[in-house]
Amino acid sequence: MVVKNRLAFTMIELIFAIVIIAITVVSMPMMTQVTSSGASKNLELQEAIYKAIVLTKTTIGENTFTTVDSIATVARTDISEFEGLLNYKYNQTYTLQVDANATFNGETSVNIKKITTNIYNADAELLTSFSAYKFNY
Repeated sequence: MVVKNRLAFTMIELIFAIVIIAITVVSMPMMTQVTSSGASKNLELQEAIYKAIVLTKTTIGENTFTTVDSIATVARTDISEFEGLLNYKYNQTYTLQVDANATFNGETSVNIKKITTNIYNADAELLTSFSAYKFNY
């Protein structure tokens, strides 16, 4: 039995190494695109959640019930009137809806109103929905 000292790579080892490096180089742009796309969708959803909360709380107001009474269902795209919602990256539309005689903890009353804000992306897909209750006692 003769044992040889290996001083170099064989041709097949070099080909395998080149193929692995080539696959890595070719797949890198696709991996970065998928990663950035996911981050972008996450940011859009976070913006939508924040907008829904602010718009709902702004609609409810502090101690007034009249602003809620004047809304049946409103669809709007302009959010510039609401402080804290300026200069956002994504164009999103929203709807405000008020359900009179809402049910809260099993109690239904004319003094309970449910305010729902829905935020939609540019493709009119629902991103998030936020609801709150307004009580008039």
